[in-house]
Amino acid sequence: MLGESLDTHGVTAAGGMLIQVMPKAARDEALVEALESRITALSGFTPLLQEGKPSLTFLSNCWGTWI
Repeated sequence: MLGESLDTHGVTAAGGMLIQVMPKAARDEALVEALESRITALSGFTPLLQEGKPSLTFLSNCWGTWI
């Protein structure tokens, strides 16, 4: 996921997140399907950057106990 926010003065917020399933976890099809479902359900990374939402708060809201 990538996001950026611009105004007339330039970039006000920019960031990204890479989520990768590690090889051992990839064998768990239910886990991979759940992760794909949660990623698909995310709506807009840029608004979270604009809010200054801390990354760990964002992750815990999206992924719950998996982090």
